[in-house]
Amino acid sequence: MFKAAGRSLSQLNHSLPGGGSRWCPGGLDRRVALAHVLSTSKWGAAPPASSPALCLHSGGGRESLDQSSFESPVKCQQLRFYRSGRVSRSIEQEKPQPQKASPQLMEFPWVVWPSLWHSIRNWIFANLLIHRYLDQEFDMTSFKRGAIQALVYVSQELSKGNFEALEGLVTTPSLEEIKKNFAHFSLKQRLDLAVEKEDIFFSFPYQIGMIFTNEGTTHERIFVEITMCYHVFRGFQEYVNSPSASEGGLRAVYDNHERISIANYRFIREFTKGVVDDWTISLANHFKPGEHLQRQ
Repeated sequence: MFKAAGRSLSQLNHSLPGGGSRWCPGGLDRRVALAHVLSTSKWGAAPPASSPALCLHSGGGRESLDQSSFESPVKCQQLRFYRSGRVSRSIEQEKPQPQKASPQLMEFPWVVWPSLWHSIRNWIFANLLIHRYLDQEFDMTSFKRGAIQALVYVSQELSKGNFEALEGLVTTPSLEEIKKNFAHFSLKQRLDLAVEKEDIFFSFPYQIGMIFTNEGTTHERIFVEITMCYHVFRGFQEYVNSPSASEGGLRAVYDNHERISIANYRFIREFTKGVVDDWTISLANHFKPGEHLQRQ
C-alpha cells in the first residue's frame, strides 16, 4: 500500500469543496497582608502603583508567593501571612511550575482512545464498502502496517526539518501549516518528534470516512480518509526487559508520562473510477498527554 520509505507518493493536488491559574488581586479578597513588606499599605489594600503587582498563584488547593514581584531582605521561607483572628502560617517551599507544553504541528482535536461506535462503523466501511465496491485489494491489516512505516519515515524526516523529503507524502496545505508551526519548536521538541518502529506499542484506526464530491454528475469524485492513532513509548523494548515492567504491567507503562507520546495521522486517497492514486498524509500531529496532566 505504501511504497518503500523515501519513495514519493503521488501528491494530492486538489482541495475538497464544501467538504495552574494566575490571580492578581486588586484588594486582597481575604484581607491578606505581608508583614515587614507592605508596612506602608493598609490591611487588604492593593500595593502602591509604583510598586510591582503582588500576585498569588493557586493550584491544587495550595498557594505560593511570587517572590519576584517585590523586593525584601526577608527570605521566602521566613515570610508569614497574617489574617485577623487566625494563626500565622509560613511558606516553606514554592510549588514547582509545570513545564511549558509542546507546540502543535497542526490544529486538530487530540485522539487518544478508540471509540466503540467508530470501530463498528470502520468495519462496515472497510469490509462492506471500500473492499467490495472501491478496491477489492484493500485490506485494513495491510493498511495499518503501511501506516506505521509512514509514521516512522515522516516523523524522522520531520524531526530533522527535512521538508523537501515530505513533498508528495504530505498534502501541500498541510505541509505549509506544519512548516509554520515547526518554527516554534525547541531543539529537544523537534528531536522528540522522531518515532522508532520498536517504540510503537499500540495503534488503531480511529475513524474511516468517505467523501463524495460532485455527486450524481459525470465529474463525481470519491475519497477515503483514515485517521490513525499511535501510542509511542520511548525506549519501549528496553523497558519491557526491565524488572519494573513485569511488576506493574500495562498500567505502569502509562505511568511513565515523560516517555509517552501520541501521534495522530490522517491519510487520504482518491478512489474515483479510472484514477490511480496513493495514500497521502493530510494530518500530522504529535503530543504528550503527560504535559497536560502536569499542568492540571
